[in-house]
Amino acid sequence: MLPFFPTPYPDELMYSVCARYHLWSRNVSYKETMFELFTSRTATAVIDLPNRINHLFSQLPVGTTNTPDKLIRLHTLFPLYCPFLSNEKSEMVNTRMKTSITGNIHNAIGIMASSIPSLPYLRYCPKCMESDSEKYGEPYWHRSHQIFGVNLCPIHFAPLFNTEILVTSRQNKHSFQILSDQIVQRDTEKIYMTSLDHQIAIAKAAFWLLNNEPPSIGLVELRNHYLSYLNQAGLMTVTGRVRQKLFISKFNELYGPSFLDDVNSAVSIACQDNWLMKLVRSPRSATHPIRHILLMLFLGITPQVFFKKDVNNIGLPFGNGPWPCLNAAASHYRKKTINTNITTRDSKMKVPVGTFSCSCGFTYSRRGPDHNETDHYKIGRIKNFGPVWEAKLKDLSKKKYSLRHMARHLKVDPQTIKNQLRRLEDQNDVDISKMAVEKQQSLDQRRQLYRDSWIELMNTNPGKTKTQLRLLAQAEFTWLYRNDHDWLTQHSPQIKEAGSSPRECRVNWELRDDYYQERVLETIEGMRNSSQKPIRITVSFVAKKIGQLSRLQKNFDKLPKTRRVLNDVVESRDTFQMNRVKYAHENMLRTGIKVAKWKLERLSGLKPGYSKQVVELVEELVMMNEAYPSSEQFGEY
Repeated sequence: MLPFFPTPYPDELMYSVCARYHLWSRNVSYKETMFELFTSRTATAVIDLPNRINHLFSQLPVGTTNTPDKLIRLHTLFPLYCPFLSNEKSEMVNTRMKTSITGNIHNAIGIMASSIPSLPYLRYCPKCMESDSEKYGEPYWHRSHQIFGVNLCPIHFAPLFNTEILVTSRQNKHSFQILSDQIVQRDTEKIYMTSLDHQIAIAKAAFWLLNNEPPSIGLVELRNHYLSYLNQAGLMTVTGRVRQKLFISKFNELYGPSFLDDVNSAVSIACQDNWLMKLVRSPRSATHPIRHILLMLFLGITPQVFFKKDVNNIGLPFGNGPWPCLNAAASHYRKKTINTNITTRDSKMKVPVGTFSCSCGFTYSRRGPDHNETDHYKIGRIKNFGPVWEAKLKDLSKKKYSLRHMARHLKVDPQTIKNQLRRLEDQNDVDISKMAVEKQQSLDQRRQLYRDSWIELMNTNPGKTKTQLRLLAQAEFTWLYRNDHDWLTQHSPQIKEAGSSPRECRVNWELRDDYYQERVLETIEGMRNSSQKPIRITVSFVAKKIGQLSRLQKNFDKLPKTRRVLNDVVESRDTFQMNRVKYAHENMLRTGIKVAKWKLERLSGLKPGYSKQVVELVEELVMMNEAYPSSEQFGEY
């Protein structure tokens, strides 16, 4: 058992922890360190996916929290690969990393067969090296810096530098090299400014995968996720096929050939068997995580969004089967019993059309695509009802149910019931004429029942109006109103004529007429004797003056005296204009204004086109003033 073991730092490679142990233990030989840690002098110092971790755990001090699962999860690159492996392969790799079982882990996860190479040298970020030295007193190797295709530090977004330490070296396969100031800086990976945004996004995505343990959903569901997003991007046909040329063209357009070459992920339209198309076909093998990240970012999503998506929502326009049978007559109604569907394209609407056929014979179709689970239970058109549905319709018709009742039971329109009954009659399966006779008999019985009930209600409630009776028997009244309206009108209390209500007898219109007549005469006399500018006497003006406009308008025929007075005194337009002319003339004489025709017209408010009577009056007053001028007439208006 080891006397001590360094506490791993955040994002530190297990290789780096072992290197620090070798330094602190002051062992001369790397093989001696290897034996102390892994109980084997021939074990290899693996940087990304080490094994024999159970052996290491057995050597750690008692009470350590560094369990094998924790070391694998936090200090190796296994979390980067795990989400993109099948569940079986993920479990197998995890087991091999813990034990000394023979078998190459890199072969198992497909790295060796991939065109994505391993990093040739260990890498570091100068800014991380500086901050780690200040915080922990020593720098260390970060696992997020050792991923092919990730050329920026995910913390500082600074370029990563290569060192002289080879990742795969047969001469130093047992050694653990620490990160120190003595390491010679080689160079950085090529970082093009045009691809800087892509580099940052890739670094963030890889760092998230390392630290958030997304679920291992399997290769099939990975493909389904991709198909779903491709469908949303318009890169799939209505039949669920990927538009390969358009897909590859847009992918190359986004990243550019130079960037894809740098990450060993170039895609050619001429080659249909490329890595990009393999990701969206039926899966056969694992693909390097960097390529999954490239596809996710192309689809406009991050890993955290990708792994939260409902795995059942795939790229097909109607989702992945099975689909529900919507035959309301079947015992399996709304249960998912349909395993296949036929998808076609609506040439007018430019949308997919799915046709679903159940073993019960019920076939329906609808336009797509489906947007949620509720859409799975919608019917656009029923193409075939099937024997189960037809048998239920025959049974309901024999029980003499109404069309509406049968329609509600079978989840269709009443007209559909009528059409299907007519079709079955043509096949001699049902007798509609007999059903019609029986229905009419039932209707006559109900009519007579409601008639008797209405008559009895009237007899037991004499004096009540039709409206009052309706409130006492709403069901009977509604049915008779809709189906026997003429009879209901003839056998209901008649509406009383206007003037026969008790309210009419409470008003003494003769006394009221005398009162209104007196008020009108007083008002008219006051208007005529006023020294103010004349106001035209009209029925409405006088009624407003006495405060009875509404009552006079509604009951004018009941007030003969008042009506006669108003008709006698109402002024015509000519009379009113002549009164205005006389008032203006008197006012001009009183104030000493010379009487001229234009002045008189102006003060009287006359407009061109007034009547002959008014013209004669104006001319008469002007001539009279010229014949007998007043000594007070001087000055100008």
